[in-house]
Amino acid sequence: MGLNLSKDADFALENFNGASKTRHSETPKAGSESVNDRHLKSALNAKDTLCIGALLHRRQIFDWKHHALVFISYVKNLRNRRSLLLPLRGFTLAEVLITLGIIGVVAALTIPTLMQSYQNKQYVSGFQKAWGLLNNVLKLSEATNGFNWDEPTSGFDIDYIEKYWTPYFNVAKNCGYSTGQGCFATQCHWLGSTSSCDYNDNLGQYKLLLTDGMSIRFWPKHTISDSEWMGIFTVDTNGPKGPNTFGRDYFHFYYYPQSRKILPASMENDLETLKETCSNGGGSCGAYLVKNGYKMDY
Repeated sequence: MGLNLSKDADFALENFNGASKTRHSETPKAGSESVNDRHLKSALNAKDTLCIGALLHRRQIFDWKHHALVFISYVKNLRNRRSLLLPLRGFTLAEVLITLGIIGVVAALTIPTLMQSYQNKQYVSGFQKAWGLLNNVLKLSEATNGFNWDEPTSGFDIDYIEKYWTPYFNVAKNCGYSTGQGCFATQCHWLGSTSSCDYNDNLGQYKLLLTDGMSIRFWPKHTISDSEWMGIFTVDTNGPKGPNTFGRDYFHFYYYPQSRKILPASMENDLETLKETCSNGGGSCGAYLVKNGYKMDY
């Protein structure tokens, strides 16, 4: 079947002109005719059917590529918009409740241990402060009174106490041998025991309340043998505040006049013995702390 060049050319020219008008109406730019359009016009005018077919096919490919690029650009813009919105996504109620539940469980397991550890450090710090204070008072008294002190006549020798000890403490309240004056709590406790003690109403010890809140009682003479005696201090490191328990804020200290030392009670015992006696009453807990590297693990 032969080609009718005249009809084919006229048909192509007519379609070209229609397409060109449509294109120019969508993009109203004067003189924007492309190189491909010019070649196509020349072919139409020359009635070159083969050239016209090739140019029309080329235009179809160009239009397909153009639409493909527009589509790809649209998809990219859509993705970008979605990626910008993603960070704004909130948590669901279930996710929030699960997270709060996990935090609550962890807190319940760790906070009591942390609080106890912190409190133990406060107790140990109070013990160290009390021991240091007693030794400082001893040195101040020695600097004033020398080393040849009069020996107390008994555990109630108030003259001995008020000459060699009381003036060198920072005293907020001197309760002396009186009872119920508030220098100590009305009740104290033995570690690991249900029994209690009461130094506030005890007539047998001289009592002081210091300006830093510490309470001190002193028994100036406790006979060990015919030739040896010692003084006994009991210290509540935070005064009438709780827990008022031996081994926590209550500690015993011994004053040895022969060696002129103040040491925690029962320092002569070994670590194992100290831990056992400390856990059953608390009177030797100060010595246990010293020999245990100041770790309160009882």
